[in-house]
Amino acid sequence: LEKNAKLLSKETHGVAVWCLVSDVGAQVQYHLDYAELHRYETGEIVPPFYGGTLAVSPLYDMEKEAENSDEESRIIGGALCVNLQGLDHYRRCGYKERLGPALTISTNSTCDAKIDVKSNKEWTRIPYAKNRGIIFDGEFPHFVETTSYLPPNKKRVILGFNVFGKRVQAVNERAPEHSPQFNATVKLYQSMGRSCSKKQNQAKIEFAMLTKSENKPLARLLVGLARKHLDYCSTYDTEKCAYSFQPGDRVIARWRRGIRRWPATVAAILPNGSLDLHYDDGTRWPDAPPSIATRFPTESRDDRLISKTAENISP
Repeated sequence: LEKNAKLLSKETHGVAVWCLVSDVGAQVQYHLDYAELHRYETGEIVPPFYGGTLAVSPLYDMEKEAENSDEESRIIGGALCVNLQGLDHYRRCGYKERLGPALTISTNSTCDAKIDVKSNKEWTRIPYAKNRGIIFDGEFPHFVETTSYLPPNKKRVILGFNVFGKRVQAVNERAPEHSPQFNATVKLYQSMGRSCSKKQNQAKIEFAMLTKSENKPLARLLVGLARKHLDYCSTYDTEKCAYSFQPGDRVIARWRRGIRRWPATVAAILPNGSLDLHYDDGTRWPDAPPSIATRFPTESRDDRLISKTAENISP
């Protein structure tokens, strides 16, 4: 923190704070903190500079706080487990472990098991204890163990926070994290996503019904076109084609996940085929997928020929 104090003082926009109350059986799955609404609107994951928690309940993990022998202050589980490999680990495992297990096979355990820091140096486990404050790098993925025991009528309560930079300032000013505006906007985007999925599924069903209908010639035509499209997609070579863009090309391109297209210039083409786009309004997308851009409409050779012919025969 001391090393980054100068940077934080210049680049920090604000701190998102929330409260989490949980009971026996609760856990928080493996994840990475990020500006959620910014991701919905741009498709870009921006982690905070730092994340952290503060334990509020008068409870202690018995394994680490043996002096607190009072059964009324005992908690089993609920520890915060942080992976020190950062984004490389998250890239392999994905959100909520959708790409792979967060814990290596060598640990012979699941996310519900306590981690032995001595045998697995890429993880660290911090037991729950009243007034214990924890701060960690915002690029560290983490999870919270299942709470297996709490005293009667008591809950595990933490205050959480994320320190975000100016990169997400605009969206956070419009709808601060976990505010009513934020929750309403996220629900709107989620419902729009579900609606699009339903429409896509309905289209697939209607197409399947059509291929079984009495109109066999039309069905064969549609199936043939679909197969040609799949063949084209499977043989498309981005390295050879790269959508035929060259540095300096003028294009019209979408911005992030928006619908409208804006004038821009291809400043460079990256080795993976992505485009470094400089938009006319001054914004830049340094790794834009080439599929979002098309060249500016220009006269084709046929158009020029027709124009020249018209000039020759005009009175």
